[in-house]
Amino acid sequence: MRARYRGVVRSVLREPLVHLVVLGALLFGLHRAVGGGGQRRPAVDPRVIAIDDAFVTALAREHAARTGREPDRAGRRALVKAFVREEALYREARAHGLEAGDVIVRRRLVQKMEFLLEGTVELPAPTEAELSAWLRAHPEDHRVAPRVAFAHVFFARDRRRERAEADAREALAEIRRSTPEPERLAGVGDAFLLGLDIGLRDRRAIAGSFGDRFAAAVMELPVGAWQGPIESSYGFHLVRVTRSEPGRLPALAEVRTQVERAWRRARREEATQRAIERVVASYRVER
Repeated sequence: MRARYRGVVRSVLREPLVHLVVLGALLFGLHRAVGGGGQRRPAVDPRVIAIDDAFVTALAREHAARTGREPDRAGRRALVKAFVREEALYREARAHGLEAGDVIVRRRLVQKMEFLLEGTVELPAPTEAELSAWLRAHPEDHRVAPRVAFAHVFFARDRRRERAEADAREALAEIRRSTPEPERLAGVGDAFLLGLDIGLRDRRAIAGSFGDRFAAAVMELPVGAWQGPIESSYGFHLVRVTRSEPGRLPALAEVRTQVERAWRRARREEATQRAIERVVASYRVER
């Protein structure tokens, strides 16, 4: 339980908005401590910005955590100057009531509250049954796409110019007549950066290397026979699919990490929504 709790806390603390909320709470607490907070203290002049060594140290620590660099004396003075500027303008804005009715401020505060509520959510570890049920309920999110492996003979457009496609057609006719050994094919076309034997890849991966039209055509080829020419981003190819795997729903063990991540994300959203609904329900609406 403690390990899971620590994992949740680490996940929450990585959120940038949570960093802002925590920093704001820290600065607010320090400001209260050094600027007039606590019980039975005399009223503080709103035009006095009280700063002590502890507050400056806190500013320096926040700067170091954010930038990875510890500020020197001049840097600390710059941090204090920037804070005083911000605090003075903040107080002046509030004195003029500028935060009232500001949609951006309102939405920002709502967003911060949602993140704080999300941080209170603690999820138990999912059971195998729960993850299996999630995988069955969301098959398209985790389905393994069809994949093919293929060999190809390449005819470079930038080398052969307008002859590239014609050379490919002539080579295909010769290959179909003589069925040469694979090692002989290496001298038929041109060198290709990724090699002439491409391992199992899905359409997206093939498109990333050869272009979408080429990938679409290759995914439709039968296994075993030389086909082409098929145009790619670089020229023309004769292609022989050597292996084909259909799309399938993987076993849970193959995609457990992704399934658990999706399960946790959905459960956290549900739990956060329930927490928000409890907050809303604690208010009374009068018309």
